[in-house]
Amino acid sequence: MATKPRVLLLEENAGTLAKLKVEFSALTAFWDIDYFESAIDAIKNILEGPRYEVVVIDIAMESQDPVKILSAIAERFPHTIRFALTDRADDQRMNRTASLAHQFIY
Repeated sequence: MATKPRVLLLEENAGTLAKLKVEFSALTAFWDIDYFESAIDAIKNILEGPRYEVVVIDIAMESQDPVKILSAIAERFPHTIRFALTDRADDQRMNRTASLAHQFIY
């Protein structure tokens, strides 16, 4: 049996992360999803943990610069698909991440 694609999801808002876990729960039959509320823990896992085919990052995060995170992922893991998750990011932040994300999720 083939292994399932690995997905990392970073959302610093605990309430939003809980909702995403519920919404994505049906996908666990097809994907292995690792959820992170801490940007530091997510970055460490990306660099030291398993290889991810997809990374979904909340670009409205407060603790880290999403541009730096997406840039580092693009440089080190160019084949990883990068999604920018946003429901509250401002236009400037969206513009700064536009060239680094393959797709935006609103």
